[in-house]
Amino acid sequence: MDPRRKLDRLGAPKPKDGEEMTMTSQKDLEAAFGMLDEDRDGKLTKSEAINFLICAGWCLPEELDSELSDVQRSHFSFQELCEVLRRLSSSKTENLSVAQLTTSLLYLADNESLGLEHLNEVVCTGEKAAMSPEELENVLDTLGVFDESVDCPELAKRILDAVCNPPTKAGAAKSAKSAKPAKPKQLENTAAQPSSRSRDSHSDFLRFLTA
Repeated sequence: MDPRRKLDRLGAPKPKDGEEMTMTSQKDLEAAFGMLDEDRDGKLTKSEAINFLICAGWCLPEELDSELSDVQRSHFSFQELCEVLRRLSSSKTENLSVAQLTTSLLYLADNESLGLEHLNEVVCTGEKAAMSPEELENVLDTLGVFDESVDCPELAKRILDAVCNPPTKAGAAKSAKSAKPAKPKQLENTAAQPSSRSRDSHSDFLRFLTA
C-alpha cells in the first residue's frame, strides 16, 4: 500500500459530540510539522511533538505526554511521530469529549458562564502563563467569542470543533469581521485556504485547560 495512503488515515477519531476530523492528510501533517520545527533540524522537542499530535486531532494532552515519555527520547522526527499516531489509532483510545472539556472550563468559572476578563487573568498572568493576552484574543477571535462572558459548554464545543475542523484564513477573518469591527491588518492576506496553524494556535490553550 502507498505509505501516503497510510498516513492519510492517521488523524484522530472525532471527539464525542464533536465534528469529524479534517486536515490530517499527508500534506497537512507535514505542514504542521514544518511550522513547529522552527530551527529546521527535522526534529521536534517533546512539547512541540505534543502540539503536533494535537494538530493531528488528538485532544488529550496528558495522554500524549505519557505516550511520548514511553518512547524515552527528547526529540522526535516526522516518521517517529507518525508511528506514535499509528499506536494511538490502534489502541482505540477515545478522544476528549465536550463534556470533559466543559468540566475543565467550569473549574475556572463561578457558574455556567466564564468571564473573559477572568479567563485572561488565569491564562495570561503569573509565572506559568499559558499564552500572551494577544494570543488568547486571537484564539477567541477564531472561536467567534467576543462577548464579556461565554457559556462553558458552548466554548468547549467551539474549541474542539476548531481543533477538528480548523477555519480557513479567509473564513476566520470573515467571522471576525461580521462579529466586531476588525483592524485592516487583521484582514490582509486572508487566502481562502485551510491552515494547519489554525489548529495549532489552540494547542497551548487546550493543554492549559486539560492540565
